[in-house]
Amino acid sequence: MHIRRNFLIANGGLIAKIECCVFDAPVQIKEYSLIVIRDNSTIGYSKNMGSRYTSKSIELLTSLKLNDQLIVCRIVAKLPEDTLAHKALEFNIDEQ
Repeated sequence: MHIRRNFLIANGGLIAKIECCVFDAPVQIKEYSLIVIRDNSTIGYSKNMGSRYTSKSIELLTSLKLNDQLIVCRIVAKLPEDTLAHKALEFNIDEQ
C-alpha cells in the first residue's frame, strides 16, 4: 500500500476503527511499533505506548524518503471486553 509521509505525520498516531460491524465500539490502541526500511536495510525502530506517536517516532517519520518502507507491527488494541493483536501493516512511501 502506498502512503504519503506528510499524511502519516499529520495523523499524529495510529487510529483504529471497526468497520465490519453494525455498531460502533470504542477501540483503544495500547501499543505498536514502527520500523523503517531503506534499500533493504533497517534504518530505524520506535515503540509507541498508546495511540500517539512518540518524539522518536515523529523523528523517524520525518526522515522518510521516497520508496522507503514503513512497517507498523506489534499492534495491540483494546476493545471494551477484549484485547486484540493485529497483523503488521506495510506501507511504501510514494510522496513527501
